[in-house]
Amino acid sequence: MRRVRKRVLLGAALLALLVAGSASAYVVARTIWLKPGHCRVIHGRKVCARKAKPRTVTRTTTVAPSSTGQTFSGNGDSTLPPMTIPPNGVVVHWTAQPDQLGDNSFLVSSSPDDERFVEFDNGSGATSGSSFVPAGTYTFEVTASAAWSLSF
Repeated sequence: MRRVRKRVLLGAALLALLVAGSASAYVVARTIWLKPGHCRVIHGRKVCARKAKPRTVTRTTTVAPSSTGQTFSGNGDSTLPPMTIPPNGVVVHWTAQPDQLGDNSFLVSSSPDDERFVEFDNGSGATSGSSFVPAGTYTFEVTASAAWSLSF
């Protein structure tokens, strides 16, 4: 008798779980399609789809300067061969060392004949830095008191 009672209780519990599971599956699986501005009553609740104004989304893409992979170095003044900088421009990394007397002058400028004029220097005697060069073809002239390097 006890054994039968346990089986009946176990069967009733299992049946209750199955019923509850199927009811929740029914609610989850139902998709409701509404047009904007229309309403519908679902399970005793009024559900409405609101009207929304269309939005225009503008995206801005920033393209980083690329590297040309070219490196130049020297000691003192020098004129580099003509080079073409790609459409997005390039960041030039430079170093400039002081001479034996501690003077550290360093200036890079494009040729006056170039379409655009570009110029950068080491300001107050810095030994390294970087500068942006826009797209174009340039012939750079380096004026330096000692050893220098440029990486495009």
